[in-house]
Amino acid sequence: MTDALIIFVCASLVLVLTTFVTPRHLAAPLASMVGAVLLAILSPWGLIWLCALIGLVSSSAALGDRIGQKDLATVIVVASASASLLWLREIDTITLIGGAYFTLRNLHVMFDWWMGRYRMPSVTALLQYNLFPPTMVAGPIHRYPNFERQWQRRRTSASDMAAGAERALLGLATAVILGMWMVNEAAAPLHEAWTTNPGFLLQWTLSAFDWIELYLVFSGLSSVAIGLSLMIGLRIEENFNRPFSSANLVEFWSRWHMTLSLWCRDYVYQPIATATRSPLTGVLAAMLVLGLWHETSAYYVLWAIWQAIGIVGSRALAPLYPALPKRLERVATPLLMLGWLSLSKPVALGVLNVWG
Repeated sequence: MTDALIIFVCASLVLVLTTFVTPRHLAAPLASMVGAVLLAILSPWGLIWLCALIGLVSSSAALGDRIGQKDLATVIVVASASASLLWLREIDTITLIGGAYFTLRNLHVMFDWWMGRYRMPSVTALLQYNLFPPTMVAGPIHRYPNFERQWQRRRTSASDMAAGAERALLGLATAVILGMWMVNEAAAPLHEAWTTNPGFLLQWTLSAFDWIELYLVFSGLSSVAIGLSLMIGLRIEENFNRPFSSANLVEFWSRWHMTLSLWCRDYVYQPIATATRSPLTGVLAAMLVLGLWHETSAYYVLWAIWQAIGIVGSRALAPLYPALPKRLERVATPLLMLGWLSLSKPVALGVLNVWG
């Protein structure tokens, strides 16, 4: 775990105790104040950028409503938010904690306003939405309407405190013990072998270990955020739903990092597939956004193309899959999915090496 993540978890635990005794109407402002202080200390440029982004979203929506140009307002926000994120995270001297999450949360609000689902929230509401400490560093990318509804319906109880604490502790154990320690220990001999005899199969195997580690660490940290939120009295969205028990890659991506996958489905895949009448174009665009959200690089462009091929191929070949005994299917399907997912790394790096 990074130092920033540890600080945010500890601060969230303190927030749990203080919100438990804070008057109901002051709990949400208190949470956002804690988040703002933490961000100011650990990522001052991140706080400045977030405030500027919220100001842009709010003022653009107000102008769009006033002059009847919602399309133009949305384009300005999308272009400005995306460009500033891509630029700032390439500057080594700037620490941008939570930048990718802030971007998608605010674009979600902007898109929903543009589609007429609700009026643009106030600046205060947007600050409270973005500066909720449990979800600032590692997500999930929770949606604004549910977040507001949870604060309005917030009830603290001993049962929720216990359930939240259990979820957070199990998530922490999953991330730290299983993901960061056990998987790394298991993969250590392979890393040593790689230094003396690198090869395609070894890289493929190491990539599979990376996916396993990513799942354990990220799903564990998501559980920490969900558990801490529940201790405060909020039920935020789930982020993982046993993805490796999926029947195919299409189902896998609907269960893996669900808040990001659903964001890409709602705001990238569906609009583009509808506009172009091409599901393939929509899938490719969604996977490109998903990949570049993690890092702006040629590697993630190739990674996105590979995963899009897997999704389209999985859907097209589904009727041809042979019927397997249930026990064999439970073992074979996760291995096949892990094999395809992890193959993206050696394939992408191989292509980049050829290109020079």
